[in-house]
Amino acid sequence: MRDTPPGPRVAGGRAVVTGAQGLLGRHVTKALLDAGADAVLGLGRSARHDDRYTHDLAWLGRRVAAPLPAELRRSAADPRYDYRPLDVRDVTAVADAARAFEPDIVVHAAAALRDAPWDELLASNVEATLGVVGGFAAAPRPPR
Repeated sequence: MRDTPPGPRVAGGRAVVTGAQGLLGRHVTKALLDAGADAVLGLGRSARHDDRYTHDLAWLGRRVAAPLPAELRRSAADPRYDYRPLDVRDVTAVADAARAFEPDIVVHAAAALRDAPWDELLASNVEATLGVVGGFAAAPRPPR
């Protein structure tokens, strides 16, 4: 097994997680908080929900909110966590968030669900990546 190469420190650092209300984003946020991050800013296209995922589930013939497990609800309520609805395709908005928050690291976890229409997949999975890279690269102190 190889050692992981040195990277940005999480403990005592500031992190941004895009797609912070999705499955991967929620778990990454929890891991960053558990590792001792001073602050985690979640970015995403939806309004903030601290007790559920943003998608619904089909259950017994009806649509119901996809609930968050207790440990993820605790992470969402952590005072070191904040969430901001933001279109990460917007390079200027991302750059403004980067300047205001000054993150040490960025985890880009925003993505459309696989059953989304093609134009939504393209916007979320390609255009969003370009917005995140462009916005954070334009910051006075780009994160790693």
